[in-house]
Amino acid sequence: MNQNQILDQLDALITQGESQILKSKFSNFGTHGGVTSLDPTYYVDGSLYESWITKLKRVLRLFLSPTDDTITKIAQLSQRNTCTSAKTIINIIKDLKSDIESGMIKIKDESAEADSSHETMRMEQIFDLLFTRFHSISKSLLSRYNNRATLTITDEYDVQDLLQALLKLFFDDIRREEWTPSYAGKSARVDFLLKKEKTVIEIKMARKGLTGKELGDQLICDIERYKAHEDCQKLICFVYDPDEYINNPVGIKSDLESQHPDFLKIYIEPNR
Repeated sequence: MNQNQILDQLDALITQGESQILKSKFSNFGTHGGVTSLDPTYYVDGSLYESWITKLKRVLRLFLSPTDDTITKIAQLSQRNTCTSAKTIINIIKDLKSDIESGMIKIKDESAEADSSHETMRMEQIFDLLFTRFHSISKSLLSRYNNRATLTITDEYDVQDLLQALLKLFFDDIRREEWTPSYAGKSARVDFLLKKEKTVIEIKMARKGLTGKELGDQLICDIERYKAHEDCQKLICFVYDPDEYINNPVGIKSDLESQHPDFLKIYIEPNR
């Protein structure tokens, strides 16, 4: 339940308290044990009151700890169905509502968090699928009927062209070559920006002479540059290495990802 829903619930409890609970009051004024009471206690309808309190406790448990002082106080007040107790509880609900609206009490939107978590999981699954099968897809393009022309992957531009076609299966807004902020006196272009998803995809193709250290240094520069990009909350680095030039892909991947666990994901494929 999100903040607006909780506020609506509290509003409904206040309305019920003022329009039903308080208007059900009655006095116990009379003679008790031979003594006439001159200062009667006013009560409210017991069954209505109990039902109202049960609803209130259910709502409070959505955003307050079971040991919160407010819950403890309401539990004490609810032991007697007096008009005074009901009025006090209504004022407590009003104060809670005010504190939520002012931001003093923070309400976690669990549904939004769940949606975000599911979306993150879905994107990870998409990238795993695309990059782990990219090599297989690129090889399959080499065999066409009657020797028809095909796409041969020879450099990074070929990788980008094929990957863009595959990304369109899953994403609507795919932007190529967005400028990144300057880093170490240089600015560069992003290979792909998924603007809605706040994700940048950087493409590299391994080549003869590109050592693991040089690749690592390039990726370190990319990471620092993209961290300054306002639309980049996640960086995906895809290194296509069909000829297995990179000697220690697992080491490069684990070293850099461990330093940027929530920001960076590296694929060096085909995996071996």
